[in-house]
This record gives sequence, C-alpha cells and structure tokens, in this order.
Amino acid sequence: METIQTNTKEIVHQFASAVKNKDFDSLSLLLAEIGEYHTQDKALETVEVKDSASFIKWLKTALTNYSITKVEFDQCLHCYIGNPVVMFNDGKFPPIIKGLFKRSLTGFMLIIVEGKIKEIGFCYTFVNRENPNQIECLKPKIEQLVSMGYDRIAAYKIALEESDKPRED
Repeated sequence: METIQTNTKEIVHQFASAVKNKDFDSLSLLLAEIGEYHTQDKALETVEVKDSASFIKWLKTALTNYSITKVEFDQCLHCYIGNPVVMFNDGKFPPIIKGLFKRSLTGFMLIIVEGKIKEIGFCYTFVNRENPNQIECLKPKIEQLVSMGYDRIAAYKIALEESDKPRED
C-alpha cells in the first residue's frame, strides 16, 4: 500500500497525478473520508458532498469520456488565499458553469489537514493568471456577428448558445 506524504506540495502533485491518470484508488488514499468536496449536478451547478466516496463517484463519471492532457498549479486569491489550486486542461475541467458572468476557468482548490485533503472547492480567482468572465470571452464573437448584420441581442444569444456546446481540448 502506498504511503501518503504529509508534505503539502507532494500531496497536491499526487492529487493531480491521480486525477490525470484516473487512479481513483490512489485518490481515495489522499482524501479524508469526511470533508467538504465540490461536485456538479447535471446542469453543471456546484453541489457540495460530505464524503470522499461521493466525490470520487462524481469524478469517475465526469472523467468517463474526458482525458486530462495538461496539469497546472496555481494558488487561490479569494476564499483561501494562498491555498494550492490544480487546473486541468487550461481550466476547462470541470466544465465552466453556465451564465454570462461566471468565470471561464475553473481549478480545484485543496485544503490539506494532517496529511489528507479535507476540502476540495472550485476556484475561479488565481494568483498567477486572470480569469475573464464569460461575457468578456464572448465579446469577440458578438462583435463578429454584429458586423455580419445581426442585432446585438441576437448576437448575444448565438454566441451564448455556441459557448454552451462542449469544449474541445
């Protein structure tokens, strides 16, 4: 059986590796059995679960047809300033939550207590990168559609519908 390190940096890297490799057995060793873990429902709204088994079940489902190809590390700049954040595929996993003013990048913010990950929250504000809101991301597409003759409201609707389609890696 694998020994879990008490070093925070090592735990963060082990978490990232376990998620990337879909190694749920190793992941279960890193997580506290009871904690606070963010997941998503079918509408991509955040749902908090209190046990690691429910988090792992959600993650298995979320990763069923999805591959992690890139892992980056940052820090939280809002709720838990300085806590480690792991970003997968340039912040595309988990998928963004719908809505014009939601942030476009998502990371997993980790709270580690006594060598175990006790909390995992979705993080949107980072030390080392800006995270534009979705309306800012849609602006170029909206302007393109307006220049093609669409009125601004129709352009917003089209750009928003296109942004809701699953993103390619």
